[in-house]
Amino acid sequence: ELHKLIKAAESCPVNVISIFDITKKKILVASDIESAHAEKITAEDHKNKELIFDRLGYFLIRINRDAQQLEVGLCKKRNIISVKILGKKPEDVYQTIINNKLISRLDHAAYLGKELQKAYIALQQNLDYVQDDDLLF
Repeated sequence: ELHKLIKAAESCPVNVISIFDITKKKILVASDIESAHAEKITAEDHKNKELIFDRLGYFLIRINRDAQQLEVGLCKKRNIISVKILGKKPEDVYQTIINNKLISRLDHAAYLGKELQKAYIALQQNLDYVQDDDLLF
């Protein structure tokens, strides 16, 4: 039975199953499961890397406190919004952008996710949100 439990924990795709005996002694904790052969890569500082624009345009992000929602505008020309995306949660907004093929670069998608999450936190915590600035708690 223990072998089956350990096998289940090791095959958990999100690495959340931990196993303890009845005395609460650790048998296997989710954080212990890792591949001995996994390559480890240290992230580099990318602050000063050259910005490459998405051929489909760029996004302006703001929060609407009255509607309690995120507002995102796709600009194909300088600060002229051609598509407006409204949503309550970051996931809804970025999935809509992806599903409508309004973004073409992975780095742009990562940036958008980061900024949408910041905007959402600002909305929830009643903080000021300025795109590309840190949140001030």
